[in-house]
Amino acid sequence: MNWDVPTTNGWLVGRRFPPKGDTHVMRQLRLVSLLFVLIYCVAFGPGKAAASSKNSSSANEHRVGNKIVRFARNLLGVRYEYGGTSPRSGFDCSGFVRFVYRHFGVDLPHNSWGQADLGNHVSRSALKPGDLVFFDGEGHVGLYIGNGRFIHAPHSGTRVSVSSLNYGGYASTYDGARRIVGLMSDTLKARLEITKLPAHVHGAARYGRLRDRLHRSLPQHKSKTELGLDMAGTLLLARRQSSRQRVAFARSSPLA
Repeated sequence: MNWDVPTTNGWLVGRRFPPKGDTHVMRQLRLVSLLFVLIYCVAFGPGKAAASSKNSSSANEHRVGNKIVRFARNLLGVRYEYGGTSPRSGFDCSGFVRFVYRHFGVDLPHNSWGQADLGNHVSRSALKPGDLVFFDGEGHVGLYIGNGRFIHAPHSGTRVSVSSLNYGGYASTYDGARRIVGLMSDTLKARLEITKLPAHVHGAARYGRLRDRLHRSLPQHKSKTELGLDMAGTLLLARRQSSRQRVAFARSSPLA
């Protein structure tokens, strides 16, 4: 309905303003507007926004975890080497995990006890790809890849491989898990989204086999004594290194 609205300059025709007698119409319009506002607040209020943000963060962590697992799988077949930290030299368990995360800008300690002190505790039922899984009093570490399996550098005489959490010795010695991905900054996560695997990693297993042949042809210069002290001394040294590396990690890591 159109009403004529008087002004000092004459009459303006066609403006949609009700006459004074229809103020109840304005009240009804205000009530309807308020009702729409209330409905919007209920449907899209802080609770819904927080839940949406949490779901988005969880989905992002899952994507990042899958990228970490994809990179780790390219290292299948690399031989185990005590103290090893690269595909060419071989890996021990913590060296393998450290190499994978270091590729994505996260510098972890080179011992499983130090790695077990980082991140957030994760229950076994809530494991996600990329989580660190520990065994035997945190003396062994691997990377969870999903479906109850993990990838790791098992022990001397083996290669990087996939094992099950539910069978064999690992089922009985499982000792918890930590999540590092959840502590990564948004900037680091964004960088992860565009990270490409370096060409040499695609041939990691081939390098491992090549190193085996070279290793057999060269004299054995290193003994376990040269690699470390006795077991008690090695454990003590690892604990001390863990403390120093945790301080360095807190100061310089992208997670800080």
